[in-house]
Amino acid sequence: MVTKKRCYTVIILVWLLSLCLPFSKLSTLNRAIFWFSLTFITFVFPLVIVSLSYICILKAAKEQFKRICGDESSRNYNENIKVRTLQNFKAIKTVGFVLGACIITWMPSLVLMVFDIYYVIENSREKMRSLLLVVWPWVDAVAFASSAINPLIYYFRNQDFRQAFRRTFRWLPCGFTE
Repeated sequence: MVTKKRCYTVIILVWLLSLCLPFSKLSTLNRAIFWFSLTFITFVFPLVIVSLSYICILKAAKEQFKRICGDESSRNYNENIKVRTLQNFKAIKTVGFVLGACIITWMPSLVLMVFDIYYVIENSREKMRSLLLVVWPWVDAVAFASSAINPLIYYFRNQDFRQAFRRTFRWLPCGFTE
């Protein structure tokens, strides 16, 4: 399914879309339509694609694990495969935790964007100003906290990451480095 031509096509489309988005604000389209489109293109659509992909990967991993565990022929060979499959399954779960953290931390931003679009449609400048000055900085802080949560997820889920973390941050209190 994945060919060089398809990869290049997707890369070119993403770059073109990224280049067109800033210029689209200069157009005379309705601001609400613009913000709704931007929200859908940059958040909702990628989130749905990534979530569906993750669900398919998780289903395939479960089926493979059940198939491997069900086959008891050639015991030693199967034990090695079982261990590798369990490691892969753990990695898939870790990706699920990272995806879940991303969804949870970015969801307030999506909800606030919907309110912002509504206030644009209603032409309520005072409510838009309060959103912009009071609420958005906090929502942005929560959204960008996803980047700080990811290393913690990897720390608790991956022994190699934990050891590298301990070597790098020896000056931290005992709870993290021991």
